[in-house]
Amino acid sequence: MLSGSAAQHDTIQKGDQVLSVNSSPCSTLDFDAVMGLIFSAAESSETVAISLGRAAAASGPASGGSANTGALPDGTQVKLTVTSKGTTKEITGLVGDNMRTTLLDNKIDLYNTMKKKLSNCGGGGQCLTCKVIVEPESGNWGKRSDYEEQKLKKFPENVRLACFNVIEGAATIEVEG
Repeated sequence: MLSGSAAQHDTIQKGDQVLSVNSSPCSTLDFDAVMGLIFSAAESSETVAISLGRAAAASGPASGGSANTGALPDGTQVKLTVTSKGTTKEITGLVGDNMRTTLLDNKIDLYNTMKKKLSNCGGGGQCLTCKVIVEPESGNWGKRSDYEEQKLKKFPENVRLACFNVIEGAATIEVEG
């Protein structure tokens, strides 16, 4: 395991970005959210594992959720059936895209209560207001990350944070609210 100054290691280069902290994906998070993950990890563990990657090596859109299991290549167009407050809407998503971004871009109101609107952390994985229920049409959706599991331990396995997940295939997504 590497330790010490990053300048001492030729494996770490200018332009690298933090992809995960202790298995919690964070490539789509802003600086403050990534630092929050690092500080939280440091408080709860002696060792903090930080995964780095080069932006040039990334294929497809940035993602912040569980890794695509390989069943569908990034960029594959899939159907997402979204239900919210009794209304159903079919939208198109791309495998590898961040789920929260896709839902918001398609005018899905993730923050459909006043409490959610006021406590929305902007996709940093802190507020839990973007919780959704994901029912995949096939088994190609990965398990929750360690961080997501910690945050959602009171909820069934199919409850996910939209901000921390990438689209992995066709699914029905229920927005809580």
